[in-house]
Amino acid sequence: MQRSPSRFAAAVLSAPALDVVASALERKLAPVIASALPKLPMNKLDPRQLCHDMSVVDWYVNDPLNSIGGVTAALGNEILRTIDQAQAEAKQFTPPLLVIRGTEDACAIGSFYAAPSAPHSRPTAQNLLKAWNRKVL
Repeated sequence: MQRSPSRFAAAVLSAPALDVVASALERKLAPVIASALPKLPMNKLDPRQLCHDMSVVDWYVNDPLNSIGGVTAALGNEILRTIDQAQAEAKQFTPPLLVIRGTEDACAIGSFYAAPSAPHSRPTAQNLLKAWNRKVL
């Protein structure tokens, strides 16, 4: 989408990770730690934060192709870098946008599109699903 925004008439984002809770110090140290210790486990995700449906959580935890040992420093750095890039390029995406996210989403925060000074000029709607977490659609 970001390379050819004019190809889209509109967009719908389901639980996008457009911002995460990370201090300025964590963001500054992320590239240094990722370079020196790329496999260092950082934040471990609590699978119960993904969905209220425990059968889905159980499926996620027991999936043999899934790793729940924590986000590595290298992956965490890439996530932060990609979020920064998406925020910087958001003003170039002008089609109408619908962001759907749960109010209980502990993985990503919705402040980027909820902020009145968000750097975009397109019509934006944010549909907040009360008491929903990460699994929206």
